[in-house]
Amino acid sequence: MIIKLIEFSGLMFLSNLEVSERLKFWSVRLKNEKIKNYGYMFHLFPCLLV
Repeated sequence: MIIKLIEFSGLMFLSNLEVSERLKFWSVRLKNEKIKNYGYMFHLFPCLLV
């Protein structure tokens, strides 16, 4: 699990534009959906760390 998060974080560093687009995607998604699956949070945290 930790390795997956590290790989995901590494991918986020490749493109600042991609990071901003992904942050927009997650912010919209979080507003529109109630989080019932912690999987959403695991993807969100690396975005916040960048």
